[in-house]
Amino acid sequence: MVLLPLDLFWGIVRALVSSTKISSEIKNGTAFYLPHPDGVILNGMCVIGDNVSIYQQVTIGEWWGAAPCIKNGTSIFAGAKVFGGITIGGNCKIGANTVINVDIPDNSSVSVQSVVIRSRSIENSIPNPD
Repeated sequence: MVLLPLDLFWGIVRALVSSTKISSEIKNGTAFYLPHPDGVILNGMCVIGDNVSIYQQVTIGEWWGAAPCIKNGTSIFAGAKVFGGITIGGNCKIGANTVINVDIPDNSSVSVQSVVIRSRSIENSIPNPD
């Protein structure tokens, strides 16, 4: 209770300077790295291991009363969203703009797969001179 005013003050400073929302209640390991902290949101219930890197615009959030556990050596790149009572294994790479709501095993890489919904060929777009 003694540190509550100080915690509120630093929370406001973080929000004004870099639009980050990092709860003081998170459990994080050593060498927690935020190279571009702009827009990072970390829920107070998440657990973050050692040597974890989290880049800009990442959200690690709670879903149905549970938040993610991120193990040692993992990197979460720009714009990724990780939520729910899941575990991201050690030494994983979570690609930019991915949405993760399932467990990811150790030493995995996850990315957004591009899917062609509709393709238009050049022949179809050029009017026929006949």
